[in-house]
Amino acid sequence: MTVFQNNQIRSLLKNPILNNDNTYLKLLTNQLNKNRIIILSWHHKSWKQALVKNLLLKTNLINKSFIFNNNILINNIVNWKKLIKELNVSLENNNNIKIIVLNNFNKVSDIKTFIQYIHSHKNNFKIILIWNSIKIPWVKEIEFLANNVYQLQDKITLKDIIQHWTLPEISQLNHQYFSKQYLDLIVNEMYTKEIFINFWVKDIELYQFTMTFLSKITNCLSLRELHKWLIQIQQITLKTTIDYVNFSIKSKIIKAIYRYDFKKKKIISSRVKYYFTDTWIRNSISKYSLDITQLKENLLYQELEYRWYKIYSGLNWTFDFTFYCKSNDTDLYIHYSKSTEKSELKKEINKLNKIPTNWKKYLIVDSIELFQIKKLQYDDLEIVLYQDIFQKLQTK
Repeated sequence: MTVFQNNQIRSLLKNPILNNDNTYLKLLTNQLNKNRIIILSWHHKSWKQALVKNLLLKTNLINKSFIFNNNILINNIVNWKKLIKELNVSLENNNNIKIIVLNNFNKVSDIKTFIQYIHSHKNNFKIILIWNSIKIPWVKEIEFLANNVYQLQDKITLKDIIQHWTLPEISQLNHQYFSKQYLDLIVNEMYTKEIFINFWVKDIELYQFTMTFLSKITNCLSLRELHKWLIQIQQITLKTTIDYVNFSIKSKIIKAIYRYDFKKKKIISSRVKYYFTDTWIRNSISKYSLDITQLKENLLYQELEYRWYKIYSGLNWTFDFTFYCKSNDTDLYIHYSKSTEKSELKKEINKLNKIPTNWKKYLIVDSIELFQIKKLQYDDLEIVLYQDIFQKLQTK
């Protein structure tokens, strides 16, 4: 899966000097050179349309494009035959059309037939499809990921990164009350556009309750366990619970990571841990009630995903550690300590060291002084401060 980072896109949009550097647009151009059709996806409010607009402007294709930008309205479905008629009319006026952009392509009826028609057209169009929750098996998907924390730390405080993450508009509000109002507005819009309309969720309040509950869970669990917890507070069926989780994954609101059991040397897919694709979503959905360590862990997950690691939660005998990360050339073992006593921290050091590997291990703490730590290196294990782990990952 090809990845674009939002901070890079935002820089291209906001800073005319950086517009001269089209490195990231070249990445998208290269994908279009290799594939006649691609899908751009990530969650709501991730500037997918803006990236495409910059691409068309930079490549001088803006006047050689057919752009379908249907607003998301209930029952506002465009017949694929009607869309072809519109395309043919555009071709009569401009026979130089080279690229077709379909934003909200989920609102086109029988989209696969439309694509097949475009593929057979003599013009050999390139096609960019923009949406989050629809996959076409043979179409290349390009997914956006969140920003690189290391690149942002010099410009934004870590607290702001954790709370607001991909939304530079927040800094312009410069007021906590208005910032929260803005975040809540976007989340409510996400519920409407991503969930209610796309998946016909009738009880949006029940969905909101489920997501609020999920935002506060920090351990691995099965869907049945999640359901058992939910029904203690709210009446909800197991099927509805499963549907809501699946809808959220398809809409790029959350991601599920599996547990890797080192004793059995296998992936346990029945029990998963859920992370939100952006900390500001989790922050708003949880009504700003989360412990800061929960948001920090979520942020660390985003950074690892940004670096294209395949991420698992780790289990070695009875020791649950935060992340087991795999890539083509390296593995990482990372545990974010929640310990409050030095004796507890020493146990975590010993347990992490017992994982049978020679790859790098990091034990992350929020304070060196609190534990009066004098030794930071234990064989392959290094103790690092939370704010420093992003620089460590930068050098990998």
